[in-house]
Amino acid sequence: MKNLVKQIVIPLFLLLFSTISFSQESNKLFNFFDSLISGKNIPADWANQMNCNEPEPMLELSAGYLNHQQSTVRIFALQSGFFLYNKVSDPGSKNNFIKKVLAGFAERPEDDANALAFEFLKSLKKQEFSKEAQTILKNILTNSRHEYFGDLAMLASYLGMNGIKQLLIANNGQDEMTRQKIQTALARLGDKNALAGIFDQLSPGTSQTSTIVKWLPDVIFIKQDASADFAAGLILSGRFDCKSPDPANNFNIPCACLGAAILKEILIDFPVEYLPANLDVYSLSSSQLENIQNWVREKKGKYNINRDQY
Repeated sequence: MKNLVKQIVIPLFLLLFSTISFSQESNKLFNFFDSLISGKNIPADWANQMNCNEPEPMLELSAGYLNHQQSTVRIFALQSGFFLYNKVSDPGSKNNFIKKVLAGFAERPEDDANALAFEFLKSLKKQEFSKEAQTILKNILTNSRHEYFGDLAMLASYLGMNGIKQLLIANNGQDEMTRQKIQTALARLGDKNALAGIFDQLSPGTSQTSTIVKWLPDVIFIKQDASADFAAGLILSGRFDCKSPDPANNFNIPCACLGAAILKEILIDFPVEYLPANLDVYSLSSSQLENIQNWVREKKGKYNINRDQY
């Protein structure tokens, strides 16, 4: 009889303890939101004050505030959601959060929180975007005047979404920056006209080194053979007249440094052992530079590009 009582009472006690623990964690997060809604500040170290033994319901709680009328609340919903996201193992909870983040772009195109939301989205792996999430993204892109059209176009091209190429070709963009992002997105998808339009600008005979710096993030994002070939050309060019991407640096640098910066970001097998200890490609010694040049020559244009990252 005693054993039977133990078999019943102990599990009930553990269940009750677990429920209390979850309630305390969720209540603390709820109180943070309540403080913001009331116009109060929350502790700067709020993340350190949360125990995340039950992150799934807490992520759902954050997701519920993503559409709140107050911008500060929406931003904290994103911040707390990002903090909890990688602690969650349930794909359903993660998918629900991603869909609500994307929906925010449709509901509030000019929201201050969108910049933070986009940083989160582009940090995700392709497989984390469900078909439902991709449908939301595609529907947003039917609004050609969306403030984040260019950024979301690049996200869609990273995902390789069906039908997105035709949608982007039909859109000319509302401003120069958006048009550049659309071209970059099309180039990521392998569009020959977009690739030619970008890399023709960067050919040694026509490009200013400032143009190379301007397009450097785009060349890295494109992750096509043309990106690697362009970088290899810089590495082997022998030119020392390239501008540094650091606006505080007024000195010219070897163009090979820019080429190494590109290959370091896009290749799976880039030889990081040839870089300085801090992996800074802009402080290459002459011997390190020579090692990278020899490595590029040995590759003979055959590169292993990592297209599984943004």
